[in-house]
Amino acid sequence: MQWFLAEIEKEDLEKIYIISSDDWLEFTPTFKIHDAVNSLGKVDEPHVENILKKKKMFEKGIDLLDRKFLLVSPSIIGNFTIIEGNKRLPN
Repeated sequence: MQWFLAEIEKEDLEKIYIISSDDWLEFTPTFKIHDAVNSLGKVDEPHVENILKKKKMFEKGIDLLDRKFLLVSPSIIGNFTIIEGNKRLPN
């Protein structure tokens, strides 16, 4: 196992996935974070309100959020799955 510290760049977004669970299926059957974000305004789910609150915090100031996430990947070039990080974001 190897560990890397990295910054997510725009071109990486298509390679980032949410860990698959039934509560994300309404947002994205692909589990791609890009698809989930694009469907936020189109889906009426309890999760949406919490996600949009975090988005507003981000817009007020990026330093209000912990921006460290743990992702796993079979290689340094992706694809990547977020396995930890969301629960540390304030509600």
